Formats: sequence, C-alpha cells, structure tokens
Amino acid sequence: MALSRWRTAKNLWHSRTPVIAFVNLAKRGDDNFPGFTDRALQNCAAFLKDRQRFAQTGAGWVLRELSRAEPERVSAFIRPNLGIISQEGLRYAVAMLPAKARAGIVKLHR
Repeated sequence: MALSRWRTAKNLWHSRTPVIAFVNLAKRGDDNFPGFTDRALQNCAAFLKDRQRFAQTGAGWVLRELSRAEPERVSAFIRPNLGIISQEGLRYAVAMLPAKARAGIVKLHR
C-alpha cells in the first residue's frame, strides 16, 4: 500500500498519516482486506520508534481500535514494545483490551 511508505516522511504530520488514516477501519481488522492487521501493526511498529507525543498517541489510537477485532494480536504486539511505547500511547493502546490483559500489560510497563 503506497500510503504506508509515508511513515518515513520527515514531517510528523505527514508521517503519521498511514497510521491515523486507518483508525476508523482498524476495529474491523482483516475484515477490511486480507493483511490489514499485519499492515497496521507494521505501521504502528515504525511509529512507536518515534518518541514524539503525537507519534505515540497515533499508534495508540490504532492499536486501541484494532484490539476490538484482534485483542490477542494487539496484546502480543504491545508486550515486546513496552520499552518504547509512552505511558499515554499505552493508555490508548490497551483501552479496549479485556481487563485482565490490560492490567497485566500496564503492570509490566511500570
């Protein structure tokens, strides 16, 4: 998807487009199209490397919505990224996960 290449743009507002553009679609996961979840997680992974607040929150928003369709995959994605995700980004990312999974991840982040 051509839009995903924008994630490497120098301008934050340009680079967050591939993540933010799919917030509303993320809640349907691969029902959007095969491979949607993989692409969304790839974009979020690239974005989490950026410590800027709006990069982190953008990834958190997508992960939050994606967790509606793919809670296990989102949980599995977040765990190895706990060292780079901000507190605010994590708060968004885990908001829709089942309470037990959410609590476990938040405890590991502290």
